[in-house]
Amino acid sequence: NPETQEKKVTGLLLSYQKYLTVRSIEDTYRHLLYAESLICFAESRDVHFSGMDLNFARSYKAFLVTERTDLARGTVNNMLYKARVFCEFLLKRGILRSNPFKHIPCLRGGHTVPKNILPADKMGILLDEFSHRTAGDIMVHTLIDLLYGSALRIGEAKELKVNDIDFAGAVLTLTDS
Repeated sequence: NPETQEKKVTGLLLSYQKYLTVRSIEDTYRHLLYAESLICFAESRDVHFSGMDLNFARSYKAFLVTERTDLARGTVNNMLYKARVFCEFLLKRGILRSNPFKHIPCLRGGHTVPKNILPADKMGILLDEFSHRTAGDIMVHTLIDLLYGSALRIGEAKELKVNDIDFAGAVLTLTDS
């Protein structure tokens, strides 16, 4: 019976919607659509769910910003949020050990996303070419990697203090910027 089948599908979507704590079927659909985008990205890089780590999450964010230039900042932030929720779902199911998107910040509001950012693979090549002969070389490499990987502005990076960095959690805390 088509009506019975429709009710079952609606019930399933409503249950999933409750898990996601969203308000409409449309939002649930978007969660599913963006989860599928994340899965396609993982498959294109031969990454299984259990292999999704912080570097994977950073690569996904870089991909959305640099290669999906058709996406608005709000859409990128939406996709990152929904990736976080999807990974939380996988975490609760025992598929992931931690949520790699938990500490991936959204793009800042009020600023446009630069279109001339190097893709992650080319930035990796650039960083690999840096000399590491002196402490200054290492500092410049680290600063460029930090600015690129976190989307910090130079002024924000200049104001960072050691206490602003949670090395174990891989989290930066910005204050007064």
